[in-house]
Amino acid sequence: GSLEHGGGTWTPINGADELPGYGVTSGYYYLTNNITLTETWSINNGQNIVLCLNGYSITMNKDTSVITIDYGTLTLCDCTGNGEITHGTDGSTKFNGSGVCVGGGTFNMYGGQITGNTSTTSSGGGVSVTQGGKFHMYGGEISGNTSSGDGSGVSLASAGSFSMYGGVISNNTSSSSNEGGGGVHVGAGTSFTMEGGTISSN
Repeated sequence: GSLEHGGGTWTPINGADELPGYGVTSGYYYLTNNITLTETWSINNGQNIVLCLNGYSITMNKDTSVITIDYGTLTLCDCTGNGEITHGTDGSTKFNGSGVCVGGGTFNMYGGQITGNTSTTSSGGGVSVTQGGKFHMYGGEISGNTSSGDGSGVSLASAGSFSMYGGVISNNTSSSSNEGGGGVHVGAGTSFTMEGGTISSN
C-alpha cells in the first residue's frame, strides 16, 4: 500500500486517525481521502513529516488551527494542485482559526492551497508564524483567508521568519483597524525575505 516516490517510501493516510501523531518517526505521507478534524493536528515531537495532499483536503470543524508545528518540520506538497487546508462551517458561521500555526518549528510549502480560513480572535488567517518559527514558501497558494487581526495571509510575530521563493499570496482580507496588512504582516522583531512569488489583491 505504499507509494514509491522520490526515493522515499510513502504511507497512505485515509482518515484523521492515521495522521502521524506524537511519538511517530519522520516519514513521507500522502492523503487518499478528504479528512475532517475536530482537534488540531500537532507536530511537536521533533519529527520531519512530508505530506502530499494528493488533491484532497484537510478541513477543521472546530475553533482552532488546522495544523500546529511547535517542534519539528512539516513539508507540504500536492502532486495534483487541488488540495486544501481549510475550515468548515457550523451552519452559516465559519469555524475560527489559522490554517497553519508555526510556533517554533519549520514549515516548508511546495504546493497545496491554504484557503478559506478565518481568524477572528488573533492574527494570521492563513499561516501564523510565532515563537521563532520558520516558514519557507516555494509554491502553492495562500488565498481567500480573513482575519480581524494582522496579516490575514501570513502573520509574523515573536521572532518568526518567512522566506518566500515562489507561490501566490492573494485575495486575503484583514479587517484590522490598525492597517495590519491583508497579505503579509511583518511584526516587530521578525523577518520577511521575498525572492520570488506573487503577493497581490490583498
